[in-house]
Amino acid sequence: MYGLNNYVVSTSTCALTATDIYKRFIAERNCILENKWFMSEREGRDVGFERALLDWVMNHRTQWLGKLKNFIF
Repeated sequence: MYGLNNYVVSTSTCALTATDIYKRFIAERNCILENKWFMSEREGRDVGFERALLDWVMNHRTQWLGKLKNFIF
């Protein structure tokens, strides 16, 4: 069952509560904001959230997700 109506997302291998999903969202958002800060510092101007998000997804997210598998919120 997928969805937040029951506050549980179940698959054959795991069950996540809505709180777990929110914590993961916040953790990823913080990494994107950190990436935005580093990019902006490097360029000497605000690069914007959308550009930082695109860079994060294309260059960093896969590695982050690999590390996340071993992390328990």
